Amino acid sequence: MSDLLLVPRLEPALTRLKRIWPWGRKALIEQLRQHVEEADEHTLRMQALRQRIEAELAGVSAELGATTSDLERLQALHGQLQAEHSAQTQQLRERTNAYAALAQAHKLQRGELEQLQRAHASLEDAHAQLQAAHQRLEEEHGQLQATAELVERRYRLVCNILNGKPAENPALSELKSWFAGEFARDVQRLELPADVTSMVLEQAQSISLHVELLSDSPALRTKSLVAVAGGFSSGKSSFVTSFMHREHSQLLAKGIQPVTAIPTYVMPGRELSIYGHTRKGAHVALTKDEYAQLTHDFIANMGFNVKEVMPHVVIEAPMPEVQHLAFIDMPGYDPAASDTADTAADHGIASAVLSEADAVIWLVALDTNGTLPANDLEFLLQHADDRPLYVVLNKADLRPMSTLQDVIEEIRDHLEDSGIQYEGICAYSSTLGKELLHEGKSLSEVMQEWDHSTDAALMLYKEFETMVQTLDEYANRQLHKVENVNELAHSIELDILQMVGSESKVFRAAQNRLGQLKELAESILGVEKSEAHQRLENMRMRGHQLLQDNLRADYRSPRHDALA
Repeated sequence: MSDLLLVPRLEPALTRLKRIWPWGRKALIEQLRQHVEEADEHTLRMQALRQRIEAELAGVSAELGATTSDLERLQALHGQLQAEHSAQTQQLRERTNAYAALAQAHKLQRGELEQLQRAHASLEDAHAQLQAAHQRLEEEHGQLQATAELVERRYRLVCNILNGKPAENPALSELKSWFAGEFARDVQRLELPADVTSMVLEQAQSISLHVELLSDSPALRTKSLVAVAGGFSSGKSSFVTSFMHREHSQLLAKGIQPVTAIPTYVMPGRELSIYGHTRKGAHVALTKDEYAQLTHDFIANMGFNVKEVMPHVVIEAPMPEVQHLAFIDMPGYDPAASDTADTAADHGIASAVLSEADAVIWLVALDTNGTLPANDLEFLLQHADDRPLYVVLNKADLRPMSTLQDVIEEIRDHLEDSGIQYEGICAYSSTLGKELLHEGKSLSEVMQEWDHSTDAALMLYKEFETMVQTLDEYANRQLHKVENVNELAHSIELDILQMVGSESKVFRAAQNRLGQLKELAESILGVEKSEAHQRLENMRMRGHQLLQDNLRADYRSPRHDALA
């Protein structure tokens, strides 16, 4: 840098110039020196500026080199891109042409697709129709299969019933024939009022059925018969099965529709056994499933009246709380809520079963009734007698406990207002198998009172004797009317005497005619008394003999004992 400055180079010359001592040269030299120094300072500044510029130029040159290198690379890349652009442009043209072709093909295919979609929709509709038809066929197949199974079950059951071999019982056949023939004719010959004749014949039919039942089921001879009665769906079957072991609690048919169609005698036994008893006297063993089929609906579709072929069923099952009771699970008496129920027949069966029972438990369902229905009261009034009656409000678990007492009191008032005697009223749950509330005697108390061994044969003898005595009483009443003819004739005679006097020919003629009428009346009365007495005595002796032959018991006629 010192080579660029003027002072170092001019200093020797200026020093020599000073020594010359010319005028004014010192100031000139100083001035020159000052300019030279300023020039040097300017030179230094320029030198520094130049160095900075050179440094910046070096940096710019470096950047320019890098930029030049990048430019060359970019130019090369630009060339490549141009080549690629040309290629892609060519491809674009080709693809545009291909796209146009594809678009045209797509348009054609779209038209075909729409046709296929329409065809697919048609196929789907057809498929849906086929599926619906298939579903219907499956349902029909299921129904046909169920019908076939039902028909098969009915066929097996009917075969089982019809193939049952009846036990030889000539004594029973003779008794039934006598009741239906000679006895009925003798009763009609007494010429009693129609209602009396009808009542006696119905009672005779009941005795005949009871004898048949005892002949078929000897175990019932020592049982007290308790009729479990009530309207349809009052829970009679559930009530009876509530006294069985739990494994048999679903044995009897239950439902909101009328189900029990055939009277069923249910009594305690060591093991479960179910026997249907046919009109021919045969005992047909039934399974649980077969017995469960004997509902109104099943019987209605049989094509014939099964109840006429098999009038009752006897079930023995373990019943821990019962020893000598036999429950009669019977059809409801009232009009059914089903087109298949034989209401008239069921009413008749209910009446007949009540007539042979020793006691009655009347059920009222609390799920459908809040009190004793008027139909129940009417039926109870028609059949009210000296047999004990107990009222059970079944399904009481479906009602709040707070309302049960009010219902019991209301039913008590209805019974008392109607003059119906009863042992007690209780609210009972067949589901729980227990009594929730009661008034009067509890259910357990009356069942303990009723649960004793009885002599059904003796009861039948007494029932028959009572029936004959009833005939005797009504026959005597009829004969008493003939006796009244004499009194009437004597009264007429006195009236004529008073009107015409004793000397009148009219009085004497009337007296003769009235005398003849009295003689004729006495003659008829004597003959009728003799014939009626002999007919009734023959009826009594014959009936007791037939009962003795059937019941295999050494009983004498109760009337014979009384006379003795």
